[in-house]
Amino acid sequence: MVLVHGYLAGGFVGKDKCITSPSDVDGLQTRAAGKSFEQMLAGANASITSMASSEIYNAMQTGILNAANTSSSSFVSYRIYEQVSCYTPATENVALWFMYQPLLMNKSTFEGLTSEQQEALLAASAKAEAYYLAEAKKQDAASVEVFEKAGVEIAQMTAEDFAEWRALAQETSYKLFVEDVPDGQALLDMALAVENPTAPATAAHLRSPTQSRPSKVRKGKLTWLAKAQLSPRAPGTTCFCAVLRHCPLSPVGVLPP
Repeated sequence: MVLVHGYLAGGFVGKDKCITSPSDVDGLQTRAAGKSFEQMLAGANASITSMASSEIYNAMQTGILNAANTSSSSFVSYRIYEQVSCYTPATENVALWFMYQPLLMNKSTFEGLTSEQQEALLAASAKAEAYYLAEAKKQDAASVEVFEKAGVEIAQMTAEDFAEWRALAQETSYKLFVEDVPDGQALLDMALAVENPTAPATAAHLRSPTQSRPSKVRKGKLTWLAKAQLSPRAPGTTCFCAVLRHCPLSPVGVLPP
């Protein structure tokens, strides 16, 4: 069972240019994190090279890659700012990519606890989830400062760019998800039905411990949706699946990792 839902946001870097819309990756050799994200980028005519985040630096340095995406913290810890000219980071309004990293506990072990122990654990988990979200956002902001200090250009994605990515996802990763995953259409419909009334076109829920959790929908199936790319974030909320605003749902091509 999931005790703490946690998401780390990320973005794109370009060796020679900025990446904000699908047309920007046309013809580029890029690293993508996750099968669905790769499908979406391939639909934009990018060439995909799969590798771990730890290999991005050398791949950029040797010319194997000229674009990549990963988490904000990985961009900094692997010093990717030394090899690129432009960075498109996750912000409070828009993010290209999310990685779902929850805190899990064996369900039977949890059920073996006393009611008082369960309540204490859930209360602590709620605090941990709020802390996780706050610290994750700090990492996003800190990454921008590091890249700026290194002289890297900072690009911002617009609502129009976001709409283009979502449209591309609908024709690529979304479509393949529905074809390849049992009950794929039903799961996708559930993800897209999550709306935040205070932030139009945004999929909220999940980062807040008081909001409904994916485990209630279908444990094990929504983890993919929880890996988002391009999800504009709505202040005070947290998304959860692909292609929605504000969370790991990628508003564009996200689904199974």
